[in-house]
Amino acid sequence: MDSIPVVKPEVAEGVGGQFDGAIQKIQNAPKKAKKKIPPDTIPKLQESKTQSVNATRNAGQQTLTASNTVNSNPFAKMAMGGKSFDNMLGGGGPMGADGMGFGAVGAYSGPNISFSGGRGDYGGMNDISQLMGLFGQRRTEGGQISQGLAQVAGDQMKQLAQNQGFGQQIGQLTGLENQFGMQSNMLGMKEMMFKGISQSLSMVAKVIQMAARGLQAASQAVEAASQAVAAVPFVGPALSAALKAVAMMLKAIAQVLEKMGQFLEKTSGQMMQKSQEMGVQKAQMMAKKVATQAQRKVVENLLNQGKQRLDQIVGQRNTLAGFQQTNGNEMNAIARRLQELGQAPGGMGGPGAPGQGGPGQNPAAAMMMMGMMGGMAQNMMANA
Repeated sequence: MDSIPVVKPEVAEGVGGQFDGAIQKIQNAPKKAKKKIPPDTIPKLQESKTQSVNATRNAGQQTLTASNTVNSNPFAKMAMGGKSFDNMLGGGGPMGADGMGFGAVGAYSGPNISFSGGRGDYGGMNDISQLMGLFGQRRTEGGQISQGLAQVAGDQMKQLAQNQGFGQQIGQLTGLENQFGMQSNMLGMKEMMFKGISQSLSMVAKVIQMAARGLQAASQAVEAASQAVAAVPFVGPALSAALKAVAMMLKAIAQVLEKMGQFLEKTSGQMMQKSQEMGVQKAQMMAKKVATQAQRKVVENLLNQGKQRLDQIVGQRNTLAGFQQTNGNEMNAIARRLQELGQAPGGMGGPGAPGQGGPGQNPAAAMMMMGMMGGMAQNMMANA
């Protein structure tokens, strides 16, 4: 059924006309017939006319109001057409996060290298034994410095790799943090959407239930009119039966609308429950975002410590490179002085000794090694 039947004003006028016709026939009846009619018949008919006309007019007003209510509401129209509101919206689940491990970073403690050089001028020394002892000491310290530089270079490579790992972890955590944030925002939007749907359905349900009550009242009014017009002579029973049929039709429509209103109220409750579920999931996503943000800050702090430690390593490397250069210069100075005194130090082996290819024989070789290591460290720092 696509529309609600309305009791038109002409029906009330017709009911009144039927009563007027009956009264007129009684008034125009022959005198013999009038004697058989009770004297209170006409007053009773006039009273019944008034009640019937008023009841019919009331029924017309009620059915018109119900019709306007239903026609102005699309949900009510859908109910009249037998359409349902199932399968409205679906939902989604939250996304999990993987745990991540972090390494610790402390202050750098490099190799403990003792360097006794720095005198520089050996031209005034004539004691060959003392010069030979100093040469041996420089040779030993030169070996220690070379080993220290190798250790520092290895530590620098390890620290660069660790810092790079921290940077990758920060990138991953930032991505997760943004993802959790977007999930939280989407769930928040769903929460508001389901809440809005619930409120709209609840409002529509109230309107439909109000329309149902209006139709129920209209059916009662039409039924009362049918009972009132039943007393109309001649045409009363037929008119009463027609009005009863309209009353039954209105009552049936009212029942359909009442059930639809109950269905919408139930659906409204389901949508509100869905909204609350979205709110819980939103809070979970926000908690994951906050936890991931805290992890990211921990790793950022570790990266900052790693950068400070790398600076300490580079400082240690520069210090050892300075020791190496000074040590090589002094070994060359001692070797020259020994040659001036007629003593060749070439027979002395070991790292850093002249004649053995060590950096002590040629300061340029020491400078080249130091420059290569410095350039490598700078490149690694630039890529950190």
